[in-house]
Amino acid sequence: MQVVSIKVCGWLTLLGLLTIVDIALASSYPGKDSYCTLAYRHKRKVWVKTSQQLSNAIRGAKAGDMIYMADGTYHGAFEFRKKKGNKWRPITLCGSRKAVIDGKGRNVGLLVHKSEYVNVVGITVKNASKGIRLETAKHCTLDRAMVTKTHSEAIHIQYRSHYNTVQNCTVTNTGRRKKQVGEGIYLGSSRRNTPRDICIGNKILYNKIGPGVTAEPIDVKENSKDGYIIGNYLDGKDLCGCPDAVSLINVKGNGYRIENNVGKNAMQDFFKTSKTIKGQGRNNVFKANKCLGTIKRGYDCTRRPGGGNRGNKFYSG
Repeated sequence: MQVVSIKVCGWLTLLGLLTIVDIALASSYPGKDSYCTLAYRHKRKVWVKTSQQLSNAIRGAKAGDMIYMADGTYHGAFEFRKKKGNKWRPITLCGSRKAVIDGKGRNVGLLVHKSEYVNVVGITVKNASKGIRLETAKHCTLDRAMVTKTHSEAIHIQYRSHYNTVQNCTVTNTGRRKKQVGEGIYLGSSRRNTPRDICIGNKILYNKIGPGVTAEPIDVKENSKDGYIIGNYLDGKDLCGCPDAVSLINVKGNGYRIENNVGKNAMQDFFKTSKTIKGQGRNNVFKANKCLGTIKRGYDCTRRPGGGNRGNKFYSG
């Protein structure tokens, strides 16, 4: 019995020491956010406080890693390339809003390319040509992040990216050099740039987009499908109207649910679906979206497309 109690005591002592070490490390990171560590599974923590350390941690990231950024500014472009987490052991980059990636005006601030189960939580990305871009990404999550002061769009999900989620994020001050492409969140690709960029099952949930957003706060391109746009707060105060940036949500894809969004300051219709190519802009559901303030004469809170509803459904509540 004594041997057993000694072993138990030894394990408890070891666990206590590990906890003390973890707390000591965390205390040097004033931006430590318990939400990230509690909400996202992880096996190993990697603590970084310089741009080089961040680059190295991302390059060496493996399933189950949580990369925690200390408060401060990290200059340059950072890229997750071909990183594969999984449902039980994702790869997570997290920090507070004071942990800032500064793209120095030239770079995509944070790129997630051909990667799966990569999470980005809590941090800020600013001064980038484009803020955060997901390319051929699957099951990735952007959560509580802030993207601001971008030359064009803030967040772009494209190139056959499926089942990703953008939630609880804040987007302001886009399109600082190219107003016509200053979208808040952009799903898919224009047919003029990438024909048949099929993005499936992406979710845009409970984000705050605007003011300072010069093109559509949420723009859903043709050939994307079966996604969810729910509970977002959108402010079109700074829409440029150049020439198509006039609405808050424009859905050109198929099979989306657009529900419980709140918007204000649209130049024309607040929420709408559009047909840009044959077979697109169909079977979308608009439900319980709310428009604040004045709706300009000749426009609607939710536009019912001309030429028949094309399978789209519209509910007020």
